[in-house]
Amino acid sequence: MGGEGRRDGIARRRSTRLDAARWRAAGRSGDEGPPRKQHTPTRPSPRHHSIAAIIISFRPPLGCAPLPVSDSPLTHPTLLRLADSLARRPGVLAEVDGDPPRAAVAITLRLSDQGDPEILLIRRAEREGDPWSGQIALPGGRWSPNDESLTHTAFRETWEETGIDLSASGILLGTLDELRPRTPTLPQIIVSPVVAALSAADTNLVLSDEVAEAFWVSIRVLGHPDVSRETEVRARGATWRVPSFVIGERVVWGLTERILRQLLVLAE
Repeated sequence: MGGEGRRDGIARRRSTRLDAARWRAAGRSGDEGPPRKQHTPTRPSPRHHSIAAIIISFRPPLGCAPLPVSDSPLTHPTLLRLADSLARRPGVLAEVDGDPPRAAVAITLRLSDQGDPEILLIRRAEREGDPWSGQIALPGGRWSPNDESLTHTAFRETWEETGIDLSASGILLGTLDELRPRTPTLPQIIVSPVVAALSAADTNLVLSDEVAEAFWVSIRVLGHPDVSRETEVRARGATWRVPSFVIGERVVWGLTERILRQLLVLAE
């Protein structure tokens, strides 16, 4: 998730909406995404519904409705099955007590050269004061009052952190259940996972200084029994044994592991 500095640095926003992005994703020619810049990028903003749920306190709207499966250019059975599951069963909203901070992450999917669905993961840079420093994560960050919706938050942060513009070349599939960290020492933030699939072949990554590396991992690999195991991790001066995905030398645990478990269940 991105820091405050990069979000506050974005001063200009184009009026292009996600519905136009979907037309381009479905094959409309002649429209290109915004030029990629490493600093203060300009990108289109996703269209959103005006209805926001209010439970005790303000809740940012999740964003625009998913694209109907019948209108989707996706052809892979796993992605079609996932899109159908998300359309039939939208993510469950977390109960809100007070005014907790909000954040959103993007589960960005693409097809590999071999035709396998893959998920984009990042390793956060080592940064003092970042409670998730150095961990494997999904692109994302805190909701800003300048964000039109939590979908916009996830798309904006993905652009800032990786250079992938989901507003221009992504198809919104839906949302997973909202989650909170289980560790009491972490900020009690509510995280909204937003699922989107890339329709464009161009997935060149331009990483921010908040990201140490980015990589793609196959859904098939994540679903293999040998990858799921309990591991010992150390963070913030403590050691835990936690459920995790072990991908080579990378260990995915915590909120990211819980989000990916949700996705795998729906993709089965």
